[in-house]
Amino acid sequence: MIGFYSQYIFPFIKRITDLVISVFLIVLLSPLLILIAFLVFIDTKKSPIFIQLRALSLSSRKFNIYKFRTLKEEANSIILGGNILFKPYLEDKVSQFGKFLRKTGLDELPQLFNIIKGEMSIVGPRPLSLEDLEEIARRYPEHHSRRSLIKSKPGLTGLWQTTKNLDLEVEYLIFVDEYYEKEKGFLLDSYIIFNTFKVLIFAKHRDSILSNGSISNVLEIFEFKPSLITIFKIILILSILGIIWKTN
Repeated sequence: MIGFYSQYIFPFIKRITDLVISVFLIVLLSPLLILIAFLVFIDTKKSPIFIQLRALSLSSRKFNIYKFRTLKEEANSIILGGNILFKPYLEDKVSQFGKFLRKTGLDELPQLFNIIKGEMSIVGPRPLSLEDLEEIARRYPEHHSRRSLIKSKPGLTGLWQTTKNLDLEVEYLIFVDEYYEKEKGFLLDSYIIFNTFKVLIFAKHRDSILSNGSISNVLEIFEFKPSLITIFKIILILSILGIIWKTN
C-alpha cells in the first residue's frame, strides 16, 4: 500500500497541488514579477529572463529553466577551482539588484512557469546546468550514477536549495537528493516550504555565487534610490502576507 501511495497517489496529488499553487502565485505576485523584470532590465540592460538548459543528470530529461537575470555579462562555462556547485569567482559579474534577488531567492520565481509546463515541481531536487553535470560525471562518476536514479521532478525549492553545505558540496547534494527520494511526502514538502518562506523573509539564501554576507551588506552597495528599495520591500512583504491570508 505504501508503494502504491508513493508511486501513484502522492505524485498525482502533488501535480494538482503544484498547478493550483503555481497559477495562484503567478496571479497574486504578478505586480511583483513585473516590478522585478523592470528593475532587472534597468540594472543589466538585457532581457530580464535568463534561460539555461538543465537536468538532474546527463541521462535525465533536459529542459530550459527560467530565472530572473542576475549577471551583468554572460559567465564563462569553464569551472574554475576545486568547487563545482559554488562559484565565488563569478560574484563580480552579479549586478547590484541581482545580489538582492539571489540572497532572497526571488530570482527563481519565473520557474513557476516551468512547474505549470510539468517540467518541475514546487519541491524537489535541484536541476543543474549541463556543464556542472558533466564535471560531476567526470570527477564523481559514482555520485552522478546515483543521482541518475532519482525519479522525482526537479524542484523550485528543496532540501539542497534551503540547506546548502559549502564544505561537502557534491557529497551533500547526493545525500539530500537520496533522502528526499526515499522520504518524500506532504509532511517533508511542508517542512521544506516553511524553510523556504524563512529564506524569503530573512534573505538567508545560501547562494552558489555570493559570499555569505547578510542582506544588509547587499543593500549597502545597492545603487538604486532608497525610496525604490523601500517600495520593493513593501510589495514583497504584502505579497507574502497576501499568500498567508489567502491560504487561511
